[in-house]
Amino acid sequence: MKNIITLIAICFVAINANAQKVTQKMLEGKWMVIQLTMDGNVFDIKNNTVKLTPEYLAGFKKKTPDEANAYMVKQMNKEMTGNYFQFIGNVFEMKFLADTIDTEKYEVKESNGKYFITSPSDEFEVRIEGRLLHAGTSADGRELKLILEKQQL
Repeated sequence: MKNIITLIAICFVAINANAQKVTQKMLEGKWMVIQLTMDGNVFDIKNNTVKLTPEYLAGFKKKTPDEANAYMVKQMNKEMTGNYFQFIGNVFEMKFLADTIDTEKYEVKESNGKYFITSPSDEFEVRIEGRLLHAGTSADGRELKLILEKQQL
């Protein structure tokens, strides 16, 4: 029994250690944006839902919360469906909240056990959990979090 518990503990540690490391090789491929959280507002593209903060809802003076949510689901579908990041070697291509496609060189850096994708214009803290890439950044007091899903070849 002790051997089984020890084996399970070793496997758990190995899985967690592997899940924390991020390399360029692990990023290779196309990742679709399936969820975006900006300043606490959650836009879930995959499940076609939004969750808006009371502060954000207050900006919709002539709409009820249900009307505001319905409007934002429509906008989300218009602006966010099909957004992606594609990593090829040390270059990523990104279509995000616009019809334009940007391409930049990037590198993966590790600092204090955390991993970052850095490019000339951005830096995202990242982690990979299975087929999901979690990326987050903040600037000027605003916070942005993305969840991307790796596409099958």
